[in-house]
This record gives sequence, C-alpha cells and structure tokens, in this order.
Amino acid sequence: MKSYLNKGISTPLAIGIILVLAVIVAGITLAYQYWWVPKAEIELEETQKDEFADWKVFTDDKVGYSLKYPPDLKAEQVSANKISENITRIILPAVSAAGLPPNTWGFKSDYLVFSIDREKISDMSDEYPPSILGYTKEIALQDEESLKNGQFGYSPPFSLKASQKVVKIDDKIWGKEFTTLGQIDICNVLPTRELIFFKNSYKIVVSLQAWAINKIKTELPQYFETNQESCGDSLIWANQNQFYNDLANGIISSETEAEIWYNTFDKIVSTIELFNTP
Repeated sequence: MKSYLNKGISTPLAIGIILVLAVIVAGITLAYQYWWVPKAEIELEETQKDEFADWKVFTDDKVGYSLKYPPDLKAEQVSANKISENITRIILPAVSAAGLPPNTWGFKSDYLVFSIDREKISDMSDEYPPSILGYTKEIALQDEESLKNGQFGYSPPFSLKASQKVVKIDDKIWGKEFTTLGQIDICNVLPTRELIFFKNSYKIVVSLQAWAINKIKTELPQYFETNQESCGDSLIWANQNQFYNDLANGIISSETEAEIWYNTFDKIVSTIELFNTP
C-alpha cells in the first residue's frame, strides 16, 4: 500500500485538493446566489414597477382597496339603475360616456370598457330579479364563505368553466375570476373578464369588456361562423371554449385586440391592494 501511494498522489494531498475544490464551488455558488439571482429579481421588479409607473390609481376607502389602471382610461361615475350602490366605469380611450355610440349594447364600439361595481350584501334582495351576475343575498353569503375556504363557489351565468379559478388577493382574502364571451343568446358576442371578491360586507366586481367586436372578428375569423336562421349574417362564436383556451395559453398573437383585452385585465388585477382588512 505504501509503495502504491508513493507512486501517485498522497492521501493528505488528495484530501487537500478536494477541500480546495469544495471551497471554490461553494464560493461560486454563494456569489451566484448573492449577486446574480437578487439582481435578476430586482430587475424584474423594476420592470414591473416601470410598467405601472404612470398608471392611474382608483381607491375605494369605504371598502378598503385600491387598484391601478392604464393612463389612457378615464374614470366616470355612472348610473346603475339602482341595481348597485356604486359603479365606476372606466373607458378606453379616454372619452366621455356621452361620446359612446347611442346603441352601446349593440357592441359596435371600439373601446375596452373597465368597470368596478360595489354592492353591499345586506342591501341585496333574495327576490327576483337577482342582482348583477345572478347574485341574490343568499348566494352572495354562500359565495363569500366558499372563497374563505379557497373554493370557487357559485358559477355565474354564461361563464366558461375552463376560465373559472380562485385567486389569492392577499393573505386573508380570495377572489374568483371567470370569463364570459356572450350572454342571453347565441347571437351575442361580448368578451368579458371579471373578478369578484368580498370585503367589509361588500361584493366587489372588477370587469373588463372588449367592445371592439368587429376588430376581433376581423383579426380572428377562424373563431367565428354565421347562423342564418338565428342571427342572419352576423358572425357569432363557432367555439367559445377553443377561443378561450387559445387565448389563455398565448396561442393567439399578443398584438390582437383579444389578447390586449385579456392581458390588460391580468395586469389590472395584479395591482389590487387591500387595506383596513379585519
């Protein structure tokens, strides 16, 4: 054994080399973690901050939350026909509600319409017709409890099952997101993304609608078809689920009106901050 060691590297020397290599590897790892990783995280945070730097802030002191929205949106208080206590409608581009086409529900506009609806649960009715999105007081209370347990709960009318998900707003409050692409009948085409959460005895609905329907149909004709018997020459959805899945998975180009609508909603929701939470 002694003659063998004399011919090669001695055991102490080998151990020393291994220790030196271990120290070098550990040093490189620590340097990577200390210098590069935080720097990458900081750069990402700075990029996100820069993106929202010029965004406007909407604050609801009564409920206790705030959110940001793009600078080219304009906030206006509008009537809700006594359905809700308060609605703030924010329109893209920044034009007054009076400047919208007279038949706004004809969906001939080229706007994104962002709205925030606040409704006090105790003021909601259990009688028909129900409140916005089919909510009665009983459903709202059940939904609030479901979200406390991280469950989606009540499924709003016309919402796509694949779009329904629970999102964490902060450590105490969960919200629910969903998408509808049309309502009432098959002829209706109105892409809408919504977030619902409950706070301080209020139901909050954050909604973004894509009113640029004609542009979406022109850019993405493969998702539409005609039904002469029911809708005449108007283009209607050929497959809502396929459209949503392609949209959510980034298959549709980010330059299209549909993806801009979809991504803008995610960005707005990401800015929500809560305060005065019990």
